[in-house]
Amino acid sequence: MAETDHLLTGILYGVLILCLATGGWLVHRQWHSDSSQRLVTVDLVRILNAERKALPQLSAGGDPSLKLLQIGREIGPTVEQVADGAVVLVKQSVVGGDLPDITDAVLDQLGLPKNAPTIDLTGALNDAPTTSSATAGEVWKDHLKRMREQAAQTRVNGKTNALNQALP
Repeated sequence: MAETDHLLTGILYGVLILCLATGGWLVHRQWHSDSSQRLVTVDLVRILNAERKALPQLSAGGDPSLKLLQIGREIGPTVEQVADGAVVLVKQSVVGGDLPDITDAVLDQLGLPKNAPTIDLTGALNDAPTTSSATAGEVWKDHLKRMREQAAQTRVNGKTNALNQALP
């Protein structure tokens, strides 16, 4: 029985040493690897706007919805091909930093125009209304004012309708 205990203890120590060695190797490999992941961005809004701009040319040769569907199916594989192994981030989701953009290359590959108009709304974010800009009392007063105006308009419309019904 004692020999079995010693054998099991030896096996357990061996497995423990093997696990520690493997874990150490994995940590070393992760921290000291030379391969760093490249990051690139793609502007999906520009791609969608380019599709819209190309719609008249697409509709000249048949059903435009089928051609748009085909382009839609090609966007993902084209982005992967142009990215060439890099991690692709949607440009609108990147808050800071300067990352290379592959949108022009993707548009070229898809045969879409690069000069489609795109509206940049980031400047308007500071002007956007928020509920914190007005107190609850001001919001309630505005709501009551709109309700009174709507009720007055309904009364005027009701009188006009009644008058029109009374007259031949």
